[in-house]
Amino acid sequence: MNNHVSVATVNDENFHKKVIESTIPVIVVFEKSCWGTSHIMKSILEKVAIDYVNKIKILKYNMEQNSTTSDYYRIEDSTTILVFNKGNVIYKTGFISKEEFEKVINSILSDTLNP
Repeated sequence: MNNHVSVATVNDENFHKKVIESTIPVIVVFEKSCWGTSHIMKSILEKVAIDYVNKIKILKYNMEQNSTTSDYYRIEDSTTILVFNKGNVIYKTGFISKEEFEKVINSILSDTLNP
């Protein structure tokens, strides 16, 4: 198992290519570095990225450096997670535990594999 999988970043310039055009489901975490939940989520995201490598993409979007995409999706609050499949938002949440995250991912993968 590759324990060096990292969570990549996405910005306004490459959002469409990395997220909307993705052939696998994508989880985008919209965050600001000043929020305490961002540090907690980092550990969860890295673990989930390792567990689901090549099945789902996990990307971070820094709202302090970008705003066009977060404005488009009306992201204003603390850490917000959007799950995309085939270019559409299919799930939205805030901070969640690793276990809850895995339930969401398994549900998405089940739906993706069995349309």
